[in-house]
Amino acid sequence: MRPNVDIPWSVHGQIKEYAQSEEKTIEEAYIETLKEGLGVMPTPVQSENQFIEPSMGSYSLGPRVFPVSSEEARDINDICTFMHQPSIPYQSVSFKTYSPRVTVNRIVEGLSRVSSILDRGHDDWFTFHQLGGSWVGTDMENFVHCLQTLEGRLEEATFDTYKTGFGVYLLEFRENEYLALHLEIDAYSGEVESFTLGFLTNGHPVDGRLYRKLAAQFGLSELQHGRDKEIETFTITPEEEIPVNVVETTVKEGRSNDEPWVTGLIIENPIQSHDGVREAVLSRADDKFRNRPEYRNPYAQLASYDHAYVRLKSHHPQSEDREYYINTIGAQNFTPVFDRQDIWNISISADW
Repeated sequence: MRPNVDIPWSVHGQIKEYAQSEEKTIEEAYIETLKEGLGVMPTPVQSENQFIEPSMGSYSLGPRVFPVSSEEARDINDICTFMHQPSIPYQSVSFKTYSPRVTVNRIVEGLSRVSSILDRGHDDWFTFHQLGGSWVGTDMENFVHCLQTLEGRLEEATFDTYKTGFGVYLLEFRENEYLALHLEIDAYSGEVESFTLGFLTNGHPVDGRLYRKLAAQFGLSELQHGRDKEIETFTITPEEEIPVNVVETTVKEGRSNDEPWVTGLIIENPIQSHDGVREAVLSRADDKFRNRPEYRNPYAQLASYDHAYVRLKSHHPQSEDREYYINTIGAQNFTPVFDRQDIWNISISADW
């Protein structure tokens, strides 16, 4: 049974012109147009309670507080994330869209829809950045949980806060392909004053249909054309053994009655605490980027957070003591995805 729908003559005329230009029948042109339109419409929310509970996955983390104890290092615009091993597109193209003042529920519902579309098997990280510290972690569920409880967290914060804070969520849903959220948040109310949705991928050519569909899940119909971006990266491999000062181990539950296994570490930030690493970061960044316009060495930003996160290559039972060592320290600049604030990712590879 086909619906009896009144279609404006102007729309019918456009479909007819399209059918003639593409040598299609009117019926084929209508079906193709409807399918394309459905492809960028919001999908039904799977469950209103999908993100009520925090995630407890093997590499789940959060929300945790990463303090910024040095007053000289505090900058509301210097944000760090700690994705494990992000793959950076060799020819980066970025899409983005923007909306002023959105509700938390709108973002939560959008992510609920997105989670039914995307494969979340790769890496992610979130940071809710404030002046004297940040709430950080992994997993979309934990990001949503932190966002929904942010007002209370701000009221009870034991570190200095500024009138405006920022939230960043990065999800690598396929190799070299990212969904990225940037939130400007009123520290007094916890309300989202502005919302930027971005995508980063390899190009060219790039088919933007998936990104338009994902943007539609948040009620956003406009998406900027893809723009070439350069994502700055560098890696240092320490020549000497760097001591790892463990603040906390992160674990996954064992099977049945087995004890938990250590899968990751929260450590003292080696870029801040180790002189050799500091010199290596300063030197490596200068060598790569000093000739760039408006260059600023990122060392101060990378060293600003007192803690850092490490996902271990090899796991071990929680009851067994291990001595950990750092293999490499990498940094990736995700600022061009949003063109707002300075957003550097720190990826530390370690083992025992």
